[in-house]
Amino acid sequence: MPKTKPKSSKLFRVFIWISIPVLVIYMVILGNLDDGAHQKPPQVDYTQECNHLIKAHANNPSTVKINLIAGHSSKTQNSVTYITQEFSAKNSYGLKKNMVAYCTGKDGQITDIKIQERAY
Repeated sequence: MPKTKPKSSKLFRVFIWISIPVLVIYMVILGNLDDGAHQKPPQVDYTQECNHLIKAHANNPSTVKINLIAGHSSKTQNSVTYITQEFSAKNSYGLKKNMVAYCTGKDGQITDIKIQERAY
């Protein structure tokens, strides 16, 4: 009596022969669709950039103490980000001054910074 192969192994081979080309075609199509054009631009931390500029503009950068809780930022519809950052620093006489910085960011960089003494 000749040996016959079970039908399940034949079905399995047919499944493999059909699924491998389908999988390869799917991966090729997926690879062509994801060419990087749909990726988001890298996020820029405008608050950190503003903090660096604050220290760069200070007379005594080592005395700058940035209040991380009091700062905030907002983004407008035209992709402009406004940052308000409160900080304190010592002036040239050694007196501590409470200050506020207003930074404007667009296209991955800070475009404007205004620093003034807090009124309160």
